Amino acid sequence: MRRIERHLLIWTTNTGARFIYLLPYSLDFNPIEEAFSAVKAWLQQHEDEYDSLEKLPWLIHQAIDSVTASNAIGWFRDCGYIPDDNNYIE
Repeated sequence: MRRIERHLLIWTTNTGARFIYLLPYSLDFNPIEEAFSAVKAWLQQHEDEYDSLEKLPWLIHQAIDSVTASNAIGWFRDCGYIPDDNNYIE
């Protein structure tokens, strides 16, 4: 075990947090892929608003802001990181 892992293990034990080790990279088990997909879909739905290069950062910001905490919790649940019976505030 590397030094940083030991420190994190001690910290998580002391705080009640827990480690969730990720599987090797898989699109099916990575919530960020669902987030990217949602942002991309938002941008595609609003592409008519893109009329200048100066507006692109604003549109990207709006697309990212369209992602809610409820979305994120659902994506983590879909990927198996949150059990279905766990009641997170949504």
